[in-house]
Amino acid sequence: MNEKILYYIWLSSTLRAGSKTPKLLLEHYGSIEKIYNAGKEEYKALSVPSGEISALCNKNLDDAKHHYKYCSDKKIGILCYDDPYYPERLKIIDNPPPMFYFQGKLCQLDDYPCVTMVGTRSCSERGFRLAYESGFDAAAKGAVIVNGLALGIDGACISGALDASGYAVGILGCGIDRIYPFGNKELFSRLSETGLILSEFPLFSEPRGTNFPIRNRVMSALSLATVIFEASSSSGAMITAKYALEQGRRIFAVPAKPYDKNYSGALELIKDGASVFTESDDILAEYSMSFPHRINLANKAAIPQDKLNSYVAKYFKKDVDPDTPVNRRFLKKRDEKKTKEEKKALFAEEPAKDNEVKKEEKAAVKASVQETKSISADLSMLSVTEKTIYEVLVSYGSLTADEISEKGVKIDDILSALTLLEIYGLVRAKPGGKYELI
Repeated sequence: MNEKILYYIWLSSTLRAGSKTPKLLLEHYGSIEKIYNAGKEEYKALSVPSGEISALCNKNLDDAKHHYKYCSDKKIGILCYDDPYYPERLKIIDNPPPMFYFQGKLCQLDDYPCVTMVGTRSCSERGFRLAYESGFDAAAKGAVIVNGLALGIDGACISGALDASGYAVGILGCGIDRIYPFGNKELFSRLSETGLILSEFPLFSEPRGTNFPIRNRVMSALSLATVIFEASSSSGAMITAKYALEQGRRIFAVPAKPYDKNYSGALELIKDGASVFTESDDILAEYSMSFPHRINLANKAAIPQDKLNSYVAKYFKKDVDPDTPVNRRFLKKRDEKKTKEEKKALFAEEPAKDNEVKKEEKAAVKASVQETKSISADLSMLSVTEKTIYEVLVSYGSLTADEISEKGVKIDDILSALTLLEIYGLVRAKPGGKYELI
């Protein structure tokens, strides 16, 4: 086993993803071996937080050896901070990952015009098509497309880039041994063969809600610019835009009609000074002089409409496969409409019924509505805590995190679970710190 790689796995697993301490240690000591061999007082002298000092003082390498062997058996690569292929663009941020697990083809990303393209899972067909066409055109002209491989906009952009025979990078919010979301299984397979998949999270890490905002800083830092397609003001894409702004990267946003909620985040960015994005040339023209060996604006490759139509048909099909976000929304709206009609008919009948009977009927209708909400959402991807919170909101309506904790859920688990439920598009935040079902 390579001892240096073992030490990197140890450091990455010991400190939480997103910590600033790895960069502090690497810059001070200059080598991973010296970091591993340092002691409590040395860490303390660098003002490392006490909790992290305790973790760093545990020099046991058993888990690191297990992860190393697993990577060797599964053909998973390990990219360390001091490797020539580690992007310099990442090293300039405050909290770069000390290492990545990877699958696919490594390249010198600093030598490529990387562009992060992100948006909502719950996109419109128009938004999906624009994302695919933009990813295709940008990749055909020499750009590298970067995002989190989520369903919807992210998947459309990556699919477009690969169909253009381009290069793309997917950044995971879980262990690289997991395919998440599973709906993009085929895309993962394609990307691992012709592109690159990266994860800073230790092997076997679950896709927890707190991981995704942490992951987003890597997406924006790898790229020269970030493009926001359809995205609400509270979406994960807006977190990526926030990081891009903090990291001094350019931000582009797709405009739309003011009342279109799917574009509320993009419109907010444009009002704050983001550049308008209408086509890939809006970005690539600005970087063509810096990357003349990569960008070819004259390359006008034709969009493969047959492939795009097949992706659209698969993602937006209704009443066939319940495991698509669009179909879940469709079924939910249909069932809610049916429930409203039944409710209206129920209370239009027999006005002479006594109050007690009416109360019973109202209670039955309310239970039916709650049951419809619970059934129409796909909860199979949720953890036990996330399912519990979802059902609490079904039963009690909008609640704050403290009010949810009063229903028997640990407060420490609530905020991370709510973040993930927001990313899934199942809940949304309201004024006053309350959360409600979508």
